[in-house]
Amino acid sequence: MLALRLLFTSFFILLYGFPTLAAADSRPITTLDTIEYFQDPHTLSLDKAQARFQLGDTHTSQRSLLSLGISDNVTWVQLSVTNHGQRVLSRRLTVGKTWIDHINVYLFQSGLLVQHWETGDSHLPADEHLVPGLGYTISMKIPPGKHHILISASSNDPMTLPIQLLSPQEATNNDTFIHFSSAFVYGILASLIGFNLVLYITLKQPYPLFYCLYISCFICVNITYNGYGFAWIYPNSTFLQDYATLALMILHGISGVAFVVSYLDVSRHIPKIYKLLIFYSLCGIVVFIYYAYQFDHINTTRFAFSYLTLSSILMIITGLLSINKIKDAKSFSFSVLCSMVGLLTTTFTIWGFIPYNYYTYHGAVLGVLCEAIILAIIITIRLKDIESERIKNKHLSCYDPLTNLYNRRAFYQYGPPTLESAYDEKTSLACVMMDLDHFKIINDTYGHDTGDQVLLHIAHILTNNLREDDIIARWGGEEIVILLPNTTMAEASILMERIRLTLENTPLRTVKGMITVTASFGLSELIRNDTLEHLLSRADQQLFIAKQAGRNRISQTDALLS
Repeated sequence: MLALRLLFTSFFILLYGFPTLAAADSRPITTLDTIEYFQDPHTLSLDKAQARFQLGDTHTSQRSLLSLGISDNVTWVQLSVTNHGQRVLSRRLTVGKTWIDHINVYLFQSGLLVQHWETGDSHLPADEHLVPGLGYTISMKIPPGKHHILISASSNDPMTLPIQLLSPQEATNNDTFIHFSSAFVYGILASLIGFNLVLYITLKQPYPLFYCLYISCFICVNITYNGYGFAWIYPNSTFLQDYATLALMILHGISGVAFVVSYLDVSRHIPKIYKLLIFYSLCGIVVFIYYAYQFDHINTTRFAFSYLTLSSILMIITGLLSINKIKDAKSFSFSVLCSMVGLLTTTFTIWGFIPYNYYTYHGAVLGVLCEAIILAIIITIRLKDIESERIKNKHLSCYDPLTNLYNRRAFYQYGPPTLESAYDEKTSLACVMMDLDHFKIINDTYGHDTGDQVLLHIAHILTNNLREDDIIARWGGEEIVILLPNTTMAEASILMERIRLTLENTPLRTVKGMITVTASFGLSELIRNDTLEHLLSRADQQLFIAKQAGRNRISQTDALLS
């Protein structure tokens, strides 16, 4: 339950925490007046790019968060900035996400170039402009008045340019929130991994392990595409920066499919879909290796995003096809639908199909959190059902289903330790073999239903008159065996006589009339070097003597503990 509370908390922090900070992103003293941009397949010089902006052959954006899809075009952005104050202001400009290859930023004052910055993930090692979780940033001084900032960006990855101009305090607050929320989400997802590992160890079922892999891949994808990998793990490798996220996206899709196959037992319930999903997973690996081997980065990117999207769709379809076959397939499908909607929202945002904002860009994270909450609930319910079934099966394996007394298997499980304890502690132990008299006649006369009532009647009398430590087992048919720890032959004889009289004087009331039931008893007592079989054998012999002597009586051996 604690994990679920943390999941809900993290979801609402992500949902409501950001707008408070976002509201402080712009202050009246510094404004972004206009944002113009264009894309060109060629690498233009700075003069030609300026000329194109002067001609007005550009697009104007009403939003400071640009998402322009996946292409190898060069993107130029011009910002008109006004410092309404009387002094030079320090500002931090966020210009692009962490996967942009080349970024050039030019600051112009009165038409003159004041300063130029160059960054991007093609520069090795990762430089100080990279802020993991945020993107590439430039710290600049903005004098009073109007100015222009030109940004040139190129990448074979999605062209995502979240333009922000923040004061140092705003930047610090923004970074704190981003790092806190990221760590919080990773912590919640890590706790889910731990939870499912415990389930795997407990249940010995493969699907919690596949879910751990599924969540782990998502965490790794999130870490790499947010720049933590390039900043902290492989700052000197452009190859890993280019392909690590894409490879992990493929693995995330495959692990999701593997989880679905395992959780919904697809190989047994929908074998044709199972073969399709196996083929689909192999195709993902082969096609990715083919593109990566050719260093075809842009097609690798397009394939990875398409493959992950299609994986979510296939997970949904598989869940829907399993609704009539698996108890919780409907809840499972809904949870994956949440994840898929979030993933598609993020994907379409990065591709530029829908406007970029905090919610659309982080749709995948929000979707996975929703999915995790629902799956945690349904997996917990499944665990409860499995545990209940395990307890039920364990009970059935040890207890007679009619009388709820131990069965023969349980007697041989608990009998030997009782025997050993009597030997070790040098205490007495008595054994009783009991058989209902003329039980076949009762069955033949009144029917087997009445015979079952008789067995329940005797079981009730025995459990009410014996101790908790006494072992009572239905031996088979109408025979019952009893082990009486710390009981001598004389004590056992007195106890059985009380039970015999109780049974004789307590007729069973049935719809077919009152039925008087009696029983015969054979008693034996533990002697040195005795085995359980010897003890039972002697009691069984005495039972035979009691029945031969006319039934409804007790017969016992003369052996004593020595």
